[in-house]
Amino acid sequence: MAVVHASFAQRVDTIHQEWVQDDIGLLKTLEAIDKNDPAAMEKFFLQFDRAKERDTLGFGWTVFSQGKGAGYISVHADFYHYKGKIVSYQLHSRAPSRKELMEQYKTMFAKLLPIDSNGFYYYMFNEAAILKPLATYNGSNKQISTDLLALMSPTSGTTYGIGGGMPPSMLPNRKAFNALKDKLSNDDVITLMYAINPATRLMAFEFYRRNRNRFSNQGEIEAWMIKVYKEKPTIETLSGCFVFHERVEKLVNQFYMLNMKEY
Repeated sequence: MAVVHASFAQRVDTIHQEWVQDDIGLLKTLEAIDKNDPAAMEKFFLQFDRAKERDTLGFGWTVFSQGKGAGYISVHADFYHYKGKIVSYQLHSRAPSRKELMEQYKTMFAKLLPIDSNGFYYYMFNEAAILKPLATYNGSNKQISTDLLALMSPTSGTTYGIGGGMPPSMLPNRKAFNALKDKLSNDDVITLMYAINPATRLMAFEFYRRNRNRFSNQGEIEAWMIKVYKEKPTIETLSGCFVFHERVEKLVNQFYMLNMKEY
């Protein structure tokens, strides 16, 4: 029995207080940076960057993403640039999965990441800058709905596809698109084609390809599709557990043929 108890004791997962202190240190460092100074915030994350390229969203937009881990948590940042200038950024993190730490970390996050959505903490600087269509959009003057704007934003996810992983799960942007697609007017679809988010543009093209007869301005739409394909020729996608880049025209041709009712 003594051997059994000793073995069990060795397997008990205790709280590592040094990890908690590391997390406190990271959050205090970030709290000391003026959140209204996006260049200063980006400078902090740039010191951990090893990538030589930024992901282009097309039409003058790029995104720089980086994270910094500590003990139990990591804080991630996405900086959105337009024509080389930071116009918006978001910080996001998750509390540890350990129940006994959740309330403590909620308090720790309160100043830096005050908004809590199902355990997801985040902060957005100048969100209005990315909640709009591309500058080339010249569509209807009617107000764009909140749901459409959220899908058009790069924060909805810029990976284009259906889903993947183990266990398989649908991409958040695909789930959001599927929730809207049966209610989309022709004007809505064309508006989505001018999203800052390249994945949203491609999902709108899929919809058009499946419902081409609904649209009277096919020539204009297809000319825009060619411009979009040239502007960002490849995009990140998923196949099972594999993440890779593929040509956008090939992917649209592939996905618009699928029976989306299966997803």
